[in-house]
Amino acid sequence: MKQIDLDKIGSNKERQLCKQEITLLQQLDHPNINKYYKSFESNNSLYIIMEFMDNGDIICFINAHQKFKKPVREEEVWDILLKSMNALSYIHKKYIIHRDIKPANFFMTHEKTIKIGDFGVSAKVQSLQTSIRAENFFNNTIVGTPLFMSPEMLNNNDYYQKTDVYSMGFAILGLCYFQPLEKLFLPKFPELFSKNKKLQKIKIFIFDN
Repeated sequence: MKQIDLDKIGSNKERQLCKQEITLLQQLDHPNINKYYKSFESNNSLYIIMEFMDNGDIICFINAHQKFKKPVREEEVWDILLKSMNALSYIHKKYIIHRDIKPANFFMTHEKTIKIGDFGVSAKVQSLQTSIRAENFFNNTIVGTPLFMSPEMLNNNDYYQKTDVYSMGFAILGLCYFQPLEKLFLPKFPELFSKNKKLQKIKIFIFDN
């Protein structure tokens, strides 16, 4: 169950995102998407009841492999990728852009069935040709996770469903490289963070703490 404290949500746009998540979840029914059951409000909190994922997320999966110094098998990587891409293709056909594809949003059942979840910042477009621009900033806060964002989103340019595909590639790399992505890629992109003031703050918050 996901609990959202409505008292801590400042703007109307952020409240709309919470309501929108429920609306989108009600439209989704796929074996590789975390299933939505119901939602309700109580004591100024919004509760969203989802399918229980008893094996954590992909980060837990990687950590378990690291603990025993056992790399993820190629067959497992392919299985996760194919099932995740099937789910992504499904939501894109419904004109939905997830906008926050990352390992923490890839959940796993005890049978190791992979399911995409957390549609809290997702957006619905009118068609496959419709782009989104400048909707990912509320009060100078980026919606999504910068490390997994496409260059279009980071630079506040037009972006389409393919932004999710880019993020998917980075998420899968974590399985292949078997270590945190920030250690792999942050040193290779110093110019990206030095030229963008918003990204400088993100770098300090995520990587320098």
